[in-house]
Amino acid sequence: MFQKTCRLVVALVVLFGGALPVTATEIMREAGEALDRAVYETAEADGNRQLEALRAAAELAEQAVEQRPDAAEAWVLLARARGEIARRSGIMQNLGVAPRLKEYFEKALELDSTNVDALTGYALWHLEIAEAGAGWLYGADRAEVLPLLAEAVRLAPDRLNVRVEYAAALLRLGQPEEAGRQLEAALALPATSEAELAERERVLALLESL
Repeated sequence: MFQKTCRLVVALVVLFGGALPVTATEIMREAGEALDRAVYETAEADGNRQLEALRAAAELAEQAVEQRPDAAEAWVLLARARGEIARRSGIMQNLGVAPRLKEYFEKALELDSTNVDALTGYALWHLEIAEAGAGWLYGADRAEVLPLLAEAVRLAPDRLNVRVEYAAALLRLGQPEEAGRQLEAALALPATSEAELAERERVLALLESL
């Protein structure tokens, strides 16, 4: 397993540069950063490069789960990576991975019911599967979406991406007034990282759509 982990980390270093992580904590941090770079910084690159980056990050997240199965963050990283890959691979692939993503999010929340990323990710899982018309098959429920996101915002009111996801979900569920309030709150938050700047652009685009 150690040799496999090293190969995966080297792949990420080749893709993005940086030092090799050693501990499970460092592996989780590197996987999270790699996911952010794959989602935000390679968004304009060709799809193959983005998928390659996501797959490398997903395999590293799997190693984090193997090393730290008691860490909610590791399960969230794995769910996020596999979900991003599925989202870019078509509706059938997205639905095919749905049971595993549900398992990952529920495991993360079992370990830490206050994990903001798990709450947000699980909410979006419910929304996307329900909107695809497969809620009855996988146990997704629109009624779960807003309570999960509201709790995430309560726990992390200064997390820009969480506010944006809450606002976007409100719009999709037909609550534009509350969505507007959440977007205004998001716009007041600082944005310094590449990911935060990308989320700021989402805020502006969503405000224009109101």
